[in-house]
Amino acid sequence: MRPYAHFRAHPALQSVVSGFSQRGFDDARGPVIALPARTDVFIEFYLAEPYQVRMSGAPAAATVPETTLVAPHTGPGTELLIRGRIDTFTVHFTPTGCHRLFGCDLQPLHDQGVPAGDVLGAPLRALRDAVAAQRGWEERVAAAQAWLLTRLERTRPGDAIDAAALMLADPSHPVRLRDLAQQAGCSERHLTRVLGQRLGVAPRLYARIARFQSLLKAHQAQPGLPLTQLAQLAHYFDHAHLVRDCQAFSGQAPGAFVRAWTGPERAGL
Repeated sequence: MRPYAHFRAHPALQSVVSGFSQRGFDDARGPVIALPARTDVFIEFYLAEPYQVRMSGAPAAATVPETTLVAPHTGPGTELLIRGRIDTFTVHFTPTGCHRLFGCDLQPLHDQGVPAGDVLGAPLRALRDAVAAQRGWEERVAAAQAWLLTRLERTRPGDAIDAAALMLADPSHPVRLRDLAQQAGCSERHLTRVLGQRLGVAPRLYARIARFQSLLKAHQAQPGLPLTQLAQLAHYFDHAHLVRDCQAFSGQAPGAFVRAWTGPERAGL
């Protein structure tokens, strides 16, 4: 079984779903992985052994729900334990895709992984059943996409605030909230409130985490690059800001953080 694979979403879904991923191990004995902050919103289905998650300050690890909605995380402190027979299927959303599909306010959920059905409703059972009924990874993607395409027919269309969220998620084109509000035809206060609901965190913090994530993505794409080049690719032109964000979002200095995220067991995390 391949340990990890990622699949692009159907073109008709790409405004709300960025892709799908699957992870499989017959006997996982990986290390404890300390997760950094991230902007990702996704639904993860555990079809064999669920992950164990230990939160900062908790006395012991807890088993995740069999279908988990994960909202953005704003700092370190979450440890992931992957043990036993692992078979997961994950639906990854675009920045406001979950809100568009299900209409949920993500802001109260940041820094959490919660039972997806409690937030998104009974339809999640049908999606889980459609995925679990398939044995092959490509067949699972096809089943999920068929369900989501049907859901898409009842989804609100994207608007100017969704477009603003996409700009915030792209650190290569930094933009001020005042300018985004002007483009969206609303006040900065209104934009901040609505983006918080759709993204899960305040927009300025979201943009910082997105830039920090781009550092990790650059390292995973080109693990041999020195930190100075990775920082430039992530659009950090000030070393002090790089150090500040690495400490805030991973609890480590930049060099230590990059070294910690080398290895196949971290693919897709």
